[in-house]
Amino acid sequence: MDHLSGAKIKWAGAGKNIFEAKKPALITADGVTVAIFSSTDNAPRYSAQNNRAGTWYTEIPPAAEFYEAIDGEIEHLRRENVRLIVFSVHWGPNMVESPSSAVQEFAHRLIDHGIDIIHGHSPHVFQGIEIYKGKVIMYSTGDF
Repeated sequence: MDHLSGAKIKWAGAGKNIFEAKKPALITADGVTVAIFSSTDNAPRYSAQNNRAGTWYTEIPPAAEFYEAIDGEIEHLRRENVRLIVFSVHWGPNMVESPSSAVQEFAHRLIDHGIDIIHGHSPHVFQGIEIYKGKVIMYSTGDF
C-alpha cells in the first residue's frame, strides 16, 4: 500500500485496518468521479481487523450490518457528486461455470442498495453478464 501510494496508484479492498480496507478508491477524470469498492469472500485469515492490516472480507450472504454500512457510504458518495459506484468482488469457487444463487442474490442486493456496476472475479472462468434494473453485473470476468 505504501508503494502504491508512493506511485500515486489508488487501491481498494485492503488497508492498514478494516476501516481503511472498506474505503472506496476515488478516481476523477474529465470531471467525473468514480468510486470503486473491493472485497473478497475468500481467505478470511487475511481479513483486516480494527488493529490489523488485511483485506475486506465479506461473507456471502453478508450480515445485515454490511448493507447498513454500505448504504451510509453510498449516500455520502452521492452527496459528494460521485457519478458511478463500482463494486469489484473476488467471490465464488474456482473453475465453476455459473454463479451460485447466493452470489446472484448478493449482486442483486448490491444493485438494490445503489451500486452501479459489479465486477466479479475469482473463478478463473467467464460466468456471464446480467443487466439487472439497468445496471451491469459481471459475475466473473475470468482472469481479467
